[in-house]
Amino acid sequence: MTLLLHAHWKQNESQYIQLLWIGAGILMVVMLLYFFPSQRLLHGLQEHTSRCVWSCSPTHPWVTSINQYRGKKYFAYERDRAKDLEGCLVTTWNLIHFVSHLILGFVYPSCWFGILLVTSSFEVMECLLVDCHDVTDVIYNASGILVGVSLSSWIHHA
Repeated sequence: MTLLLHAHWKQNESQYIQLLWIGAGILMVVMLLYFFPSQRLLHGLQEHTSRCVWSCSPTHPWVTSINQYRGKKYFAYERDRAKDLEGCLVTTWNLIHFVSHLILGFVYPSCWFGILLVTSSFEVMECLLVDCHDVTDVIYNASGILVGVSLSSWIHHA
C-alpha cells in the first residue's frame, strides 16, 4: 500500500505540491480566525454560511439521524436561530463543501484519493478538537470529488 501511494505521489508530484500550498493557505486563514477572531468577520461569515437550504420537520428520521452526528457547536454562532435550524437537512456549508470539492476534483482529477484523505482528516479534527463537525460533510466532499473527476474526464475525453 505504501509503495502504491509513493508511486502515485511521484507520478502526480507537481499537482500534490499545488494542493499542499492551497491547503496551507486555507489552514493559515482558519488558524488566524481561530487565534485572532474578529467578531465582525466571524459573524458575517457565519451569517452567510449557516443558512438552511433544505429543511423539514425536526422530528423527521433523516433530520434526527443527521443532527445526532453534528457537533454541539455546529450552529454555535446562530444561538438565536438554533431552534429554526434544528430541522435543517442541507446547510450552505454543505453546499460549499460540495462545490469546492467539485472544483478540486475537476482541476486535480488524478489526486482524488489524496484530496479525500486530507479533507476527511480535517473533518476528524473538527470533530475531536472543536466539536463543530457535520458527518455529512464527508459525503458532500466525496460526492463533489466524484462529480468533479467525472466532469473532468468527460470534458477532456470528449
